[in-house]
Amino acid sequence: MKATSAFTSIVLFAAQAFAVPTVDQSSVSVAQDGGSDRIRVKYSLSGGGAVVTVKVYTNGVDLAGDPAWLPLGADRTANSLGGDANVLVDEGSREATFRPEKAGPWPDAKADYRFVVTAWATNAPPDWMVVDAMGVERTKYYASEGDIPGGLTNVAYKTRYILMRHIPAAGEEWVSGEPNFATGIRGYYAGRTCPVPVVLSADFYCSAYAMTVLQREYAVEGRSEVKTTVPEGDLLPATVSYDQMRGVSTANWSGWPNYGYAVSSDSEFAAMRERTGVEFDFLTSAQWEFACRAGTTTSLNNGRNLKGGDRSATADDIAWYRYNTNTSSRAGRQIVGLKLPNAWGLYDMHGNALEWTLDRITDYSVSGSAVQVDPVGESVESAYMPGRCVRGGSAEDAAALLSSGMRHSIAPSTANGAARLFAPCEAVR
Repeated sequence: MKATSAFTSIVLFAAQAFAVPTVDQSSVSVAQDGGSDRIRVKYSLSGGGAVVTVKVYTNGVDLAGDPAWLPLGADRTANSLGGDANVLVDEGSREATFRPEKAGPWPDAKADYRFVVTAWATNAPPDWMVVDAMGVERTKYYASEGDIPGGLTNVAYKTRYILMRHIPAAGEEWVSGEPNFATGIRGYYAGRTCPVPVVLSADFYCSAYAMTVLQREYAVEGRSEVKTTVPEGDLLPATVSYDQMRGVSTANWSGWPNYGYAVSSDSEFAAMRERTGVEFDFLTSAQWEFACRAGTTTSLNNGRNLKGGDRSATADDIAWYRYNTNTSSRAGRQIVGLKLPNAWGLYDMHGNALEWTLDRITDYSVSGSAVQVDPVGESVESAYMPGRCVRGGSAEDAAALLSSGMRHSIAPSTANGAARLFAPCEAVR
C-alpha cells in the first residue's frame, strides 16, 4: 500500500466559462488526518449551489520515463473519494475527502497527490449523471467517460443505478428522418422517414441504456434490498406501456403535449420522480433521434447506411434485430449493452426493443419543410398514424425498420415498448 508519511498536495481550481458559482481559492486548505491516511480538501463555494467534481492525480512517470502527474482511474477513486465531491452542493464551506488506502496497491512508497476541483453551474452540469434508482444515495456527476466508476459497461448501470448522458443539443440545426428510399423503404413506410429540419433549444440527459427489468423494480416498485444475484432476465429492457409510465388521458388531463411534462399521480414516472428527485420522462421523438444519431447523418449511428430491406450487415455490430436473433417475436430481446454504443455512449438505440417517445406522429409529408423548433407532435390523435411514436426498431423487426429516421407508432396501452429515459439538464441531489 502506498504510504502517506511523505504526503504533499497541490490543489487546482477550474471553472466552466459559463459557470456563475465560484470557489474562493483563499479558503482552500488541504490536510491529512493525524494517525490516518484520510486527506481533507476544504473549500468555500460562493454564488449559489453547484456541481463540484474532483479529479485526483498522483506522482508517476510518463511513457518516456519522465516524472509526471497521472490521473487515478475511476476504478481507484470510486470507493476512495467522498464527501462534497462529484455531487451537487450548496454554497458555503465544503469538504471533499480522499482515502488512499481504498484506492488500491501502489508500486512505490511516496504519496504525492494533486486535486483538480471543478465547479459546474446547475444548469450546465457535467457529461455524465448517475442516479441511484433506489433513491438512497446522492446523485453523482462525472466530467468524462473515463471518470465513470467501472466504465460504461459496469453491470451496476443495468441494475441499481441509472447512467445518464448529457446530450449537447441546444441550438443545433439538423435533419430528422431520411430521404425517401435511402433505406430501401417505399410505399406505406416511405412517409415515416420524411426529412424535416429541426432545432432543439435545450440540452438534456438521456439514459445510456433502456430501463431494465431490475431498474424498474428498484425505481418504480420500491425494492428495498439490493439483489446480490442478478438473473439475465433482470438485465433485459423492461417492456412497458406508455399509459402505465405517464398515466391514462382523461377529460381533465390529456398528457403530452397539452400538459407538458406533468404526469398522472398514479403513474410509474411519478413514483420514479418521488423516489429519485429526478424528473424522468420519455424523450420527445426529436430528442430521441438527435441522441441516437450522435452527429451522424446516415441510416445508422455507426456512420453506415442500411443495405437492403430485411437484413443488413451494416447493422450487425450495433443492433439486435430479426436476422441476428433468429426470431420474429419479443423473445429475441437481449441483455442491454451487448452491442457497440454510439459516439455518445448510448447503447441499443437501434433494435432490441422499440422505445417510446412522448409524441404522437406529425405527418411531415404534408406539413412542409420549415424548420421545426422543439417539435412536440400532434395534440390529438390523428388518422395518419394513431398511437404514440416509437423509435429504433426491435429484435423482431427487419433491418429496414432500424433506421435513425424511422418513425412508427403503437397504441399507448400496449406494453410493447421500452423506456429510454429523459431528464432535464439541471443538477439534482
